[in-house]
Amino acid sequence: MKATLYLYLDAEKGWRAAVTLDAEVDLRWRLDAEWAAEAAREAGASPPVPAEAMLACGVPLPLGAAYEAAASWNRQGPVPAGAQGGARRLRASRAAAPGGAAPLRLPEAAEALRRLARAALAPDGPEWPSGSRP
Repeated sequence: MKATLYLYLDAEKGWRAAVTLDAEVDLRWRLDAEWAAEAAREAGASPPVPAEAMLACGVPLPLGAAYEAAASWNRQGPVPAGAQGGARRLRASRAAAPGGAAPLRLPEAAEALRRLARAALAPDGPEWPSGSRP
């Protein structure tokens, strides 16, 4: 499964992430950078490397680098405008797919992103759904 994660700065909601799982399904998830950092910690990601300059320029980052940048931002950066208090709590939704899509519940998003993180950090690549490799 191919996964690409993009981080971008939303003026009202702070750092956001969009994940494209694969071209056929084309699901997109938007998660707070705060949650992405938690997923990185749970997956045992390496220490963060600041990449805010790349993010600010809109450069897509590989999955691991995006997690690291999110974690670094949450530890070192200021709280973006509009992201104070309860508004900074975790939010997850699925962008409308052709024909419309129901909101993605946070537990579903959390588990899927954990799987993505584990797959991206696996030494020999992601597992296939059957547990075997091609």
